[in-house]
Amino acid sequence: MIFKQYVVFGCALALRLGAGVEAAAEPLGTAFTYQGQLKQDGVPANGPTDFVFQLFNAETDGAQVGASVVRDGVLVVNGLFTVELDFGTSAFTGEARWLEVSVNGAPLTARHPITPVPYALRTHGVDGHSLDGADDGPIDALFVDSAGNVGIGTTTPTHQLEVVAPAGDVFQASGPTGLITYGAWVRATAAAAWSARFGHTSVVHGGTMWVIGGVDAGGNKSNDVWSSADGVIWTRATPAAAWAVRDAHTSVVHDAKIWVIGGRGATGNSLGDVWSSENGINWTPQTAFAPWPARNQHASVVHDGSIWVLGGAGLGGAELNDVWSSPDGVNWTEATPAAPWAARFGHAAVVHDGRIWVLGGRLAGNVLKNDVWSSADGVTWEEETPAAPWTVRWYHASVVHHDKIWVVGGDPGTVFSALGNDVWYSPDGVNWTQQTAAAAWPVRIGHASVAHDGRVWVVGGSGGGVLNDAWSLSGAPFVGAVLKLTAEGRVGINTALPSHPLHVGTDGTNGNGAHVTTGGVWTNGSDRASKKNFEPIDTRAILAKLVDLPVTKWQYQGEDDSIYHIGPVAQDFYEAFGLGGSEAHIGTLDADGVTLAAIQALSAGLEQKNAEIARLRARLDAIEAVLAKPPASPDRR
Repeated sequence: MIFKQYVVFGCALALRLGAGVEAAAEPLGTAFTYQGQLKQDGVPANGPTDFVFQLFNAETDGAQVGASVVRDGVLVVNGLFTVELDFGTSAFTGEARWLEVSVNGAPLTARHPITPVPYALRTHGVDGHSLDGADDGPIDALFVDSAGNVGIGTTTPTHQLEVVAPAGDVFQASGPTGLITYGAWVRATAAAAWSARFGHTSVVHGGTMWVIGGVDAGGNKSNDVWSSADGVIWTRATPAAAWAVRDAHTSVVHDAKIWVIGGRGATGNSLGDVWSSENGINWTPQTAFAPWPARNQHASVVHDGSIWVLGGAGLGGAELNDVWSSPDGVNWTEATPAAPWAARFGHAAVVHDGRIWVLGGRLAGNVLKNDVWSSADGVTWEEETPAAPWTVRWYHASVVHHDKIWVVGGDPGTVFSALGNDVWYSPDGVNWTQQTAAAAWPVRIGHASVAHDGRVWVVGGSGGGVLNDAWSLSGAPFVGAVLKLTAEGRVGINTALPSHPLHVGTDGTNGNGAHVTTGGVWTNGSDRASKKNFEPIDTRAILAKLVDLPVTKWQYQGEDDSIYHIGPVAQDFYEAFGLGGSEAHIGTLDADGVTLAAIQALSAGLEQKNAEIARLRARLDAIEAVLAKPPASPDRR
């Protein structure tokens, strides 16, 4: 009696794995399903059959691997049978394996190679953690840690899924919150050409980053100025600017100039001078003594065409909460002598969404804050949150990037007791997302952050030593982008709080809140507050162009031949109306707008026609009335 068999791997194994996923509480194990076909003298066998399966390390001879697996009384129907085999975790080590099958005590004539599918067991079998790349690919290409975090390209995943590309870009997904982020911190230089420092300032001017003043580890203050387009190569604009050495000052860019405002001088004295420069080399004093009290560790922003100075530490270290503004750095106006936020220094301020924002800082008595305040005019302030989710801190940095407020590092303790390197961002100052709990750059305070070249930058600072490094957050097009999947099945793109089945963004920079309703209707963001530059239109001209617009019946390439559409092509639409930002696309809002304008023109034309018809009807009625009168009788006298 001669038996022949053919073995099929794969489909049944996948089913086995799927079952393991559904029953998450039950370990997957090392068993896999074996399906085969058994023929006797060329005819499919039927009935109960005894099998013995043995694993070998060679096609002939060789050594047996693991124990034999005996399966008696297996029912064979029309030659087909299915059994479950388990040779243990040590059977598959990456080396070739062959399977020998005995039927009713007689071994078959040839062993059969094990296809690669069972080797998927190695991800949880050989070392319990990783899967190497194929064909001399990377070791630990896929890694699972003891907490169940999955890393691709990394063996230290910090999220439930983390993918690290060779260039250093990172994709991260956190399951409990459904939050997906993209981006990683990349070091541009470990030691810039400028000396290590903290308490300096940085701005972006003329397409480059600038580093201005500061203090070194020995307490020596500087007034040098440096610039760089890429954070790697730095050029010294001047070794000694006209203004005195200082740290804890502020800098802004206003009226196409770099400005240096106040700070702490060589002897620790607070300064109240204001300087400006178009090129970082030649500096002009705007005032030696501004009307506001001399100060350091204050905050400055540019808002509504003016430079603003907010709070800080005044003479004798007294905390301040006054607010001043100036259009030219010379003439200053006090917006308020005492804002409702507590007097503080070491805080941060930015301008976002048409408002000035104050974030955190240090109060009298070494009290630290994580409150957030905002104001449209510097006079009336609103407390957006008394306690943001980031820890209390001072001497941190803040920047606006991709229409979000970022909080970067700082000291969450008192007197340099617990420096941080966490990073947070928020679209509204209330709802915050942690970009990282521990960035790749060392913990620090007194650093500077700017938004440049599509990235957030961290430059210098003090933490475990004074630093002169420069780092940036990579993945520039997607930094701060959010994909949120909620438990209710809602999907948010660029919003962490989707209120619709599909919700895109929050403002004009990231989607304007466009969404799909529960009923399946695509709804564009169209709030008056989100629009600008309103202009009247000639509805009759639009109607005339619409009448001349070619409208045809057509198919999309790649669609089924039974599917047709009716409409114009984008090139004709753009040529006629000049709407949207592309000659290859038509926005639904633009098409609707053209249609509404044409309807208004038709309505106006119809009203005109109706008025003409009414006039003619009145004339006709008058004529008919005359004609309806009986003719006068002739006078027969």
